[in-house]
Amino acid sequence: MRKALFQLMRLISNMADAERYAGLDTPRLENTELCAFLREITEKACATLEDVQISVSFTTSESRIFSCIDRERVERAVYNLLSNALKFSPQGSTVEAKLTHSGTMATFTICN
Repeated sequence: MRKALFQLMRLISNMADAERYAGLDTPRLENTELCAFLREITEKACATLEDVQISVSFTTSESRIFSCIDRERVERAVYNLLSNALKFSPQGSTVEAKLTHSGTMATFTICN
């Protein structure tokens, strides 16, 4: 079951990449509140992983961070990072996602 979930996450990412490789993908930049956006992505991942007994936690010391991003590309990148972390995490463990902010730089890290 765990392997099937990872393959599904990878397949979704690969399908989205196919559009980019075909030259059809143009960046669509939007002003986005990163804390809520990244929290939403990690919560979706948690719901998918209930069967494999791995949880994902999201933390940030900030209440709101705004950035102009291509939401679809960032979401795809986060799912890719989560997929890689989960692949190497034992059952019952927690993958930690963290958003920090310093000056004009926001940093998103994922650790297992």
